[in-house]
Amino acid sequence: MNLFHAISVIALRGVLTDDAEYRLRKIFRWYSRTFATPLHEVEDLPVEDVLLAYFETSFEDMKAEEIKEQIRLLTETNEERIAREKAEEEQTTREMTDEEFLRQAEAQAREKKLRKEKKAKEDAQLLSNLLEEPVAPVEPKPEPPAMPEPVEPEIDRTFESSNLLDEALPDLPSFTPRE
Repeated sequence: MNLFHAISVIALRGVLTDDAEYRLRKIFRWYSRTFATPLHEVEDLPVEDVLLAYFETSFEDMKAEEIKEQIRLLTETNEERIAREKAEEEQTTREMTDEEFLRQAEAQAREKKLRKEKKAKEDAQLLSNLLEEPVAPVEPKPEPPAMPEPVEPEIDRTFESSNLLDEALPDLPSFTPRE
């Protein structure tokens, strides 16, 4: 796997998992855009200053109800936070699991297909009666194929040479001036 492919996989994983490193990079990009500061300079700023600007701007854009909710969350004790998280976890377990949802969706799809087939037969029978000629029912469209399961990529982040850029970019044209 070349360097660009590996980095693109890391970027995609960050977006999908929304981990702490990704969120910090996202905030750095926001600061860079908002304050017209080169990204490499933002990374050298004190993280506290960048985060303070980010949160202040976020809070300024909130509605009154959202601000009240943030105040409640930021001022809750550890016991209150633990109780809230436990209640949220219980709510999540009460909600439908992925497998249950999939089974229910498949059952609904089968029922829908049967209803379509039945309606097609009834329509063909009605048309046959009106025309006094036999009419074959129209077959419904086939179902699209299922999406494959996502595969977790394996990334080798070790390199054998210090000349990483040349190894990662062998196929790119050179941008040196022509003589």
